[in-house]
Amino acid sequence: MDRIVGARAEWQIRDALSLGVHGVMMRPRYVDELDIDPDRLFIDQGTGVAVKSGGATAQLNVGGLQLYVEGDAQTHDNYRSSTDVMNESGYAVYGEVSYDLSPFMVKGEGLFYRRWLMDGPYRGSYATTTGNPAIPYNNMPTLEPVWMTINSRGNAEGGRVTGDLFLKRSKTQLTLTETTLFYEGGLLPMGAWLDHPPTLITHPILKVRQAFGGSGVNASADGGFRYEHTDEPVTGEPGNGRLWHVSVDLSVPISGPHSVEAKFELRRHDLDVSESVPHWVTLASLGYDMSGAFGVTLVHEYSDETGGNDLKFGDWDLPLPRQHYIWALVNYHPPKPLEDLTLRLLAGAQRGGIKCAGGICRLYPDSVGARLEAVYRF
Repeated sequence: MDRIVGARAEWQIRDALSLGVHGVMMRPRYVDELDIDPDRLFIDQGTGVAVKSGGATAQLNVGGLQLYVEGDAQTHDNYRSSTDVMNESGYAVYGEVSYDLSPFMVKGEGLFYRRWLMDGPYRGSYATTTGNPAIPYNNMPTLEPVWMTINSRGNAEGGRVTGDLFLKRSKTQLTLTETTLFYEGGLLPMGAWLDHPPTLITHPILKVRQAFGGSGVNASADGGFRYEHTDEPVTGEPGNGRLWHVSVDLSVPISGPHSVEAKFELRRHDLDVSESVPHWVTLASLGYDMSGAFGVTLVHEYSDETGGNDLKFGDWDLPLPRQHYIWALVNYHPPKPLEDLTLRLLAGAQRGGIKCAGGICRLYPDSVGARLEAVYRF
């Protein structure tokens, strides 16, 4: 029941220039401790922080050159305590420039954040044994893969360079990215902007996409290595961390509108600076699609980051080993006159984290159950 209101207006000047302004206001459900229902204390822990954010964007397209810049400002109104988020301003700047030299394209991106709050007003009680984590309403763009865990939520700077080369004769596309970021601290719930030691990140990724003649078969593979280093490690912890990851995608047409898609991911996290537990993560999926009108995907995930879920649905124990998760995604687009309706059903046992499914990336908690989404565009 937090109140969140946002708006954006954009002015398009022919095809060359686009200007926009936007704003978001977030106010917690409770701003007075006396209003909290004691029966809901676990959910409504404390009164929280209100946030007002606003900014402007500009995008310029001239030939093969594209420029984009965004600037934002933010104020925090603290209703919790004087030791939590101060009533101070935050700001953020993002810029992007790309140039298409077909068959080669190069793009550069840069960001700069200071005291940028993305969490919701409820951030758990760290004074008890529950240690409930923050509940983010959004993920701050980091220029790293969307699944990457970023503990520092408020202070960051750095950039990413991407080079794309498309070899038309062999239908091969090569993409190389190099990301360098510096995290200088973050939001410590019930504290100050001090939870993340100053950390330098480098993260190169190479991706290869390949189409096989006129068969319609498409494959891609990518791999990367993330290295982080801090000169101020936590006592007893190393001053660096590593992560490597690989993934493979394959799409094979069967006949007519029918096709099969398969995907496999493997990651090894050993990031002592930003993650406390070294762990493996795997994901394997197999899906069927009928020209976007109907699709079903079955997914298996594994992670030994924690002891795993109890994997129960009510009082019923699911017949799955701990740390293993199986879920399914079904997409359906009805024919006319409901062609603007999209139905999406996701059911099973999911590992928590940022996931991309059906083209949508969101933060999911560890869960067992089902969710039905209906989207109508008009």
